[in-house]
Amino acid sequence: MSRKANVIKVIIAQMPVGHNKEATVAHTLGEVRKAAKANPTAKLAILPESFNCPYGPEHFRKYSESVPNGPTCKALSNLAKELKIYIIGGSIMELDDNKVYNTSTIWGPSGEFIGRHRKIHLFAVDIRKENLGGCTFSEFTELTAGKDITTFEIEGRKFGVGVCHDIRFDELAKIYRMEGTEAMIYPAAFCVCQGPMHLKMLQQARAIDNGMFVGTVCCARDPTPEYVAWGHSMIVDPWGQTIAEAGEKEEVMMVDFDFTKVDEFRKQIPIFNQRRTDLYSLVYKKN
Repeated sequence: MSRKANVIKVIIAQMPVGHNKEATVAHTLGEVRKAAKANPTAKLAILPESFNCPYGPEHFRKYSESVPNGPTCKALSNLAKELKIYIIGGSIMELDDNKVYNTSTIWGPSGEFIGRHRKIHLFAVDIRKENLGGCTFSEFTELTAGKDITTFEIEGRKFGVGVCHDIRFDELAKIYRMEGTEAMIYPAAFCVCQGPMHLKMLQQARAIDNGMFVGTVCCARDPTPEYVAWGHSMIVDPWGQTIAEAGEKEEVMMVDFDFTKVDEFRKQIPIFNQRRTDLYSLVYKKN
């Protein structure tokens, strides 16, 4: 059995999203290229949710493309191969059999397509909070939900992928943990209403509950559209400590995922050795 990496260096790319898909993709991947060349030991780059499409139901089908053969996928594949890194390609709108999915694609260092995660829990809220502006939004009008979990490994360390609203569902993170996942990544576009209220707390909860790294990689803030993203991409370690946080504007961060923290947490607080699956099954039967 090969030795697991202790530290994996990760590029976090909080990028703006424009209406010109080709230009947006070129800018985002150009910034990743700069960061990777300045940090040649980086193993993974992560992009935001809907990174090539303005976030709104009226845009989803128009900007959708096939996976893994569409133009954005080809650009991600080529960059992964060029830089010899893994890429979690945020998410794009995937068109398949006339259905549109909010899909994160994962690419290997030879440019190979190694997985996709179709957002399982579609985003639907009606928040009325005057001091934060409120938010009414639904993906259900245009998107179809996925149903599968998605994991992959880098140097013996297992990563899991969700998309934005998936982070609110603790049972999903628990399933990933039971599959051996050590870091959960959620490309995201939290709005300016729910972002300051819940984003950090949700990451801390998922991290501490499961003894893993939890990261959200978000869109940079643009105040002009109806839906305004919060920004503040963030990485939380297994102990619930924030180890990196972006501001609201375009920003690229280099973050070390020190997996010895995962090993230490799970050894020192072995909560998964005490799971009462009989009680869990009883609860689910009742609900």
